[in-house]
Amino acid sequence: MADPGSTASADPELEAALKRVLDVVYKEHPLGANQILSLASELQRIGVHRLVEEHLGRFRRREEGK
Repeated sequence: MADPGSTASADPELEAALKRVLDVVYKEHPLGANQILSLASELQRIGVHRLVEEHLGRFRRREEGK
């Protein structure tokens, strides 16, 4: 299984954005443990949805090009 942080460390802009999110979560708007777990779950769901949409878009473009 891939290291969950490997994508962030490979993309400096993503890593910077994640650090800003953590600053908000820990400093500006402290969340409880359950809230952090809910946020992580929702972000993962959104990320997976986005990846699926990107792959479907690529597939459609490839099919249109045939």
